[in-house]
Amino acid sequence: MTTSTTEFARELHDRGAESVLVRGRPAPAGSVDDVVTFDAGTVAVCRGDYWHLPLYVTTPTADGRTRRRFGSTALADAIDHAERMLREHAPDGVWLRHHERLVDCLCPATVGALEARLARTAGTVDATLVTWTGATTPADDASYDCVVEF
Repeated sequence: MTTSTTEFARELHDRGAESVLVRGRPAPAGSVDDVVTFDAGTVAVCRGDYWHLPLYVTTPTADGRTRRRFGSTALADAIDHAERMLREHAPDGVWLRHHERLVDCLCPATVGALEARLARTAGTVDATLVTWTGATTPADDASYDCVVEF
C-alpha cells in the first residue's frame, strides 16, 4: 500500500528527528497544519549574470495562513522573515520545498547556508526541518539527522 505524500509528511514529524532530507519525493502541494514553508517559485528569470527567483514564506496564523513573496536578491530578508515567523509561531515544522530549484538558481553554498540557518532556528523552537529535493540534487546529507530516499 502506497502512503500519500501528506501522510508521509506527518510520519516524518513523528520520527523525532530534528532535520530530515527527503530525496526524490516532492513536498505536498497543499499546506500541512502548523508548518512554516520556505518555497522557491516555479519561474526564474535571468537578469544579466544572475537568476531572479521568487521565494515564498508561508506561515500558519490564527486566521488560516499568510504568504509573503521575496526575490532571490533579497534572500537574507526572506530568511530573516522565516526565522521571525518560526520564533513567533513556534510551529511543529519548517519545510524547505523545491530545494532543487534553489540549487539551480543560486550557488550550492548559499543554499547550504540557508539550510543550516533554518535548521538552527527550527531547533531553537523544537520544530523539525524537512528539506524536499530531487533525486540527484546535491545536498549535504551529513547535516541531516535522517535521510529518506525514493
